[in-house]
Amino acid sequence: RLILRETEELKVLAQESDGRLAGRVRLGVLPTIGPYLLPRATRELHTSYPELRLAVREEPTQVLQTRLQDGRFDIILSTPEDHPDMESLLLVKENIYICVPPDDELAHSRGPINLSDLKGRELLTLGNSQKFSNVVERLASEAGAVTSEEYQGTSLDAIRQLASMGGGIAVLPSLYAISEAKRDTQLIVRRIEHPLANRQVSLTWRPSSPLSEKFQKIGEVFRRVASHIMSQSESVEAPHFKNRTQNGP
Repeated sequence: RLILRETEELKVLAQESDGRLAGRVRLGVLPTIGPYLLPRATRELHTSYPELRLAVREEPTQVLQTRLQDGRFDIILSTPEDHPDMESLLLVKENIYICVPPDDELAHSRGPINLSDLKGRELLTLGNSQKFSNVVERLASEAGAVTSEEYQGTSLDAIRQLASMGGGIAVLPSLYAISEAKRDTQLIVRRIEHPLANRQVSLTWRPSSPLSEKFQKIGEVFRRVASHIMSQSESVEAPHFKNRTQNGP
């Protein structure tokens, strides 16, 4: 399968000798990344490269690795440390945020929190099939907090909604937190200030692929969009969050 796929890639490469991007690219994405980066990125890709088509599928980390290796995916959006034998283009270094309801004591101020502020608190995380849960486990261990044993969400939306009902503190990557905070006026989010409170997101492909230059161009679009989203982080921690907490929803 891999040999046949790379033969097809060589055909595409020959057709793109004029430097344009065209054809179908199969993209695998982590569920904690795709929905919050892809909508803007695909619009920009379509504008810049109208002959390019992305076929997108969400999968957990291990499935992404397997399907990239055997040729079922051409590129993946994932965390680079989980794919050490692949070529990667770093897109963004995400900060990690917490999400709490307006009546939580951590909602009474704005701006970043210290990791020590989470001591003794219960953190909500995703199931073990999602590698983002490892980030939350490390933060909980460092803070003296605990991760919930009663509930493990299947999506970032699920743990955010549980947090809004007082079920614990949701821990969220910044692409999600920024996107949702701009849509949900009841969302109280604060960034965690600590060296462990981050994760890298990369576009990754097989080192043997002859389409590396094409993937680099796609990655530059993803990087530009991710940078624009991250630049909006200040508005997430704007004063109106504090005012809404003091004055009521």
